[in-house]
Amino acid sequence: MVAQPKRTIQVRAIIPADRRVMVQLPADMPMGEVQVTIEALEEDEQPVSTQPTREAARHTLLAAGKLGTAHLPPGDLVRPSDEDIRSAGSLPPDALPSEHLIRQDRDDSE
Repeated sequence: MVAQPKRTIQVRAIIPADRRVMVQLPADMPMGEVQVTIEALEEDEQPVSTQPTREAARHTLLAAGKLGTAHLPPGDLVRPSDEDIRSAGSLPPDALPSEHLIRQDRDDSE
């Protein structure tokens, strides 16, 4: 039997309050017994949280030019009132019924 070379993986993790750490290993990591060593980092080596708040992540992405904003309304947008919305979807009182207008359009196209 040929001995396989030793494979070492170094992973940084944050230990949460429940003191459980899960690690997803690469598919090519051989199965079998391993040795796990946990080494606490010095205070000045502590990594920045890998799970920033949503607003912090938005700020970082926006600063990097990677946050899409085209779907957002302009900042100076004045929203219409409920009455404005209702009136936009209604014909004026003296207008022909919409069925008549549709019939008229269909007759013109023939």
